[in-house]
Amino acid sequence: MNLALVPLVLALAIVVFRYSVKDKIDGTLNFYIGATVGTLLSFTVVILAITAAMAITTFILKVVVPFLFLYVFVFLFTFPFFKKNAKRALIANIMAVLTTLI
Repeated sequence: MNLALVPLVLALAIVVFRYSVKDKIDGTLNFYIGATVGTLLSFTVVILAITAAMAITTFILKVVVPFLFLYVFVFLFTFPFFKKNAKRALIANIMAVLTTLI
């Protein structure tokens, strides 16, 4: 998150500089300043997206995957006891996994 502040602060500094000397800037330089600010803002968005993706991946690996292993483990060891009601046990375990995912 702190890394995303670097291009954002740079873009803000360039915009402040641009408006502080607005009378002395020609069209070409104005275009380059705009392109630089746009690029820095897109870097900010990319860094924030990567940070969010890493947070989601960490959540999945630390929370969802262990619960899935737990339910598979419980399913494998409880399934033989439900031979008469195998279909009911299978549905119950699938519902438990879906409940955990939701």
